[in-house]
Amino acid sequence: MLNGRGLPTYAVLNLSVVQKLNIGVGKGTELRLGVLNVTDAKYEIRDGTGIGVGAPQ
Repeated sequence: MLNGRGLPTYAVLNLSVVQKLNIGVGKGTELRLGVLNVTDAKYEIRDGTGIGVGAPQ
């Protein structure tokens, strides 16, 4: 394969929820829950093809 060939495009899905709470010293306390890479997909930056390249990353 040629070194100039590109990998397919991809999108990452991240979700978060924020709840403001009226407690604490400044009464600006926030409770946050975040989930990164919801689809649990693996994305390659290199596919292992090309000159002098032996493994995907």
